[in-house]
Parts: sequence; structure tokens; C-alpha cells
Amino acid sequence: MEKTKNEIIPATFDPVFKEVFTSPDCHNFVCTLISLLTKIDLNFLKKHLKVINSNLPREKVNEKASETDVLLSVEGHIINIEMNKDYYEGLFIKNDLYQHKVISRVLKKGDTYIELKRVIQINIDNFSRFQKEISEFKLMEVETGEIENESYIKYHISLSKIREKYYNGGELSYLEKLLLMIGMDKKEELEEVSEGDEVMMELRKKVEILSDEEAFADLYDVERQERMIYNTKMKYAEDKGLEKGMAKGMEKGMKKGMAKGLKEGLEKGKKEGKKAGIIEGSELTKIDIAKNMLEENMDIKLIMKLTGLSNEEIKKISN
Repeated sequence: MEKTKNEIIPATFDPVFKEVFTSPDCHNFVCTLISLLTKIDLNFLKKHLKVINSNLPREKVNEKASETDVLLSVEGHIINIEMNKDYYEGLFIKNDLYQHKVISRVLKKGDTYIELKRVIQINIDNFSRFQKEISEFKLMEVETGEIENESYIKYHISLSKIREKYYNGGELSYLEKLLLMIGMDKKEELEEVSEGDEVMMELRKKVEILSDEEAFADLYDVERQERMIYNTKMKYAEDKGLEKGMAKGMEKGMKKGMAKGLKEGLEKGKKEGKKAGIIEGSELTKIDIAKNMLEENMDIKLIMKLTGLSNEEIKKISN
């Protein structure tokens, strides 16, 4: 799947993302973005911001090593930047664990970071999860709004909301324009937004150069094909689930959905006719899903992934 002349690899693609946020070629871009977001002095960042090893400490000897997307340091601050391409249950818990490990790592290196004030996590989300384009989170008392600890700060940036604002003709702040560029995959649009701005031109040039490199292009092509296959399978499963869910919901008025694709169908079914109902356990739902997928000759591994059933359990259902 070759790119068109106007197509570039967006900085949301992990290898490009890391290159942009760790390369000296984009130092002014990264410092400006962080300064506008966190209010850390820009000139201070330009002089002192540096990249540190993103491999996080293991709690146990046999534990798999964790790696953050980008880990930066500047006097008084550790900055963890995460690129979250897709939302899934547990994503933010995983990011929180990263942040706690960063703090643990810093404490173990007290002789180096003894003056540490804050560990800042910047989550760049390629989806909408919160109400605002840019959200800041701290530990605080619910009623009084008192901040418990200034050293625990998280930002969530919704690239999808910023893109929506841009394409709907909304006025973007300079920070939002910098963030908008991270998700752009069209050369013309990137040129239009960055025209005449030296800071933005750093990102534009870097992305264009990386897009022309064969190694990055090949990696990106593989990811796109895998994502297309995955999305196709998920869409098929959702469509079939919706169809089966409507039928079962009409017949029995089920109280619980049959997973992601069935939820909408069951809700409609309940409105049409609530009858006796069935057992509210998840196992019956999983079995129904597995039966429906087997009838459609879907791949066993995909069925296992979507239902959580084991290979042996699915074979029993099949028999």
C-alpha cells in the first residue's frame, strides 16, 4: 500500500513520534510545546531539556522491561510523554503505572535528581475521552479543590477534538496548532499550517524526511495493513453481533449486551419486548457470541480474543 505524493507518515506513528520528541532537529518545537503546556520557562527548557533512557526499572527480576514513549528531564522536572493511538480499558492505568515507575526510578537516583519537584506526564491521545481539547489533572480534594501534591501532574491532549475544531473552521491557539501538526498525514495541510513559522517548520521538515526513508515507510505500511485487517474483522464481528443481538433481544429481552457489537442491538431489542430474560452471567453471553462467530467461520484466535474463552472451550462449543 504505497503512499500518495501528498501523503506523509504522521508523528502519531510511534517510531516517528520518538524521533520528533528526542531529535535535536526538533528541539525548539518540543521545548515550545512543553513550555506552552506546562508554563515552564521556554529559554530554560531550550538550555537544559535533555533526553534520558526511557527503559523503566523492573520491580522483579523476571518482569518484562517497560518502556515509555519519551522520557525527558530538565532541572526540577521529569517529563514523560506518551502517544496513545487507541483507547482501551486499562490504558490510563497502564500510563499511571509508568508514571509511578518514573517516580520510583528518580527516588533511586536521589544523588542525581535530589532537587526533583515534579513528574509530569503528557498524554497525547489520538481519540476523544474528556470534554476539553487539553485537560490538566492533579490530585485534589473533591469539595475544596485543594491540591494534595504538586509533583503529580498529568495532561491529556485530544488530537481528535483539535482536528475537529480545525476542520470546522474554529480558531486554534498556537499550542493547538503545534499539537494539530502531530496528527497530520497530508503534506499540503502541514505546509499550510506551518508556513512562515520557524518552530513549526522543524516538525514539518523532520516528518517529511522520515516519510521518505524506506525503513520508516516499510514499518508504517505494515502497521497500516495490520490495522486495516484488524478493523475489518472487528467491523464484521460488530455487524454480525448487532444482527444477532437484535434477534435475541426481541425474543428474550436480554438484560445484558453480548459485548461491543451486540450492545446497541440488545438495547433496541429490550424496547421491543421484554420477556422472561436469561441468566445474567457473562459465560452464557460469551458462548452465544462464540456460537455466532463459529457459524460465520471466523478465525478461532479472533474468537478467543473477543470472547476470552479458551481454545478447548471453543472446540466444545463447536462440537
